[in-house]
Amino acid sequence: MATFSTQFHATLDELVDFVERWAEAHHLYVTARHIPYRTEPVPIGHSREVLAAPSVSSIVFTATLPDLSAVDGDQFLQKNGGALVLHIGRLEERGLTESCLSTKASSSTWAKINADLKRHTTAGVIGTQERTGHSAFYRNHRVTAGARSLSERGTPLRQFAQSPVVLRPS
Repeated sequence: MATFSTQFHATLDELVDFVERWAEAHHLYVTARHIPYRTEPVPIGHSREVLAAPSVSSIVFTATLPDLSAVDGDQFLQKNGGALVLHIGRLEERGLTESCLSTKASSSTWAKINADLKRHTTAGVIGTQERTGHSAFYRNHRVTAGARSLSERGTPLRQFAQSPVVLRPS
């Protein structure tokens, strides 16, 4: 089975829209994973209030009812093989952190969702190392319209909160 990982920047509202659209269109089960570790089923129509909690680190999509008996994130993914994971990037003090959609066992449904994500984002960012000023082009990194707007207004796009590299749409 194929794997994929699509890195992108999106606002929380855009992430909520993705979660709701994908869950409804493909009749998926949605589970929120929190830090410290705990899981929470996310009913359709309730993604906004669940994702608003800063403790939510990722959303996990499954085609069948998930096994929530795991004691940590790794065990959760083992018990729910073939899941699709949406890591949640947040707007923090130092900028908007990266989101990522990934799976270790792609299915036709997961491929359709990844294609939908790509339809709603544009590819290509320039990463600049803050200390040295060196830049590089990341052709596969994607941004939504909302993330692009934040960047244009001066909000740094970062791979993670403490990243010394600032990304900006090309």
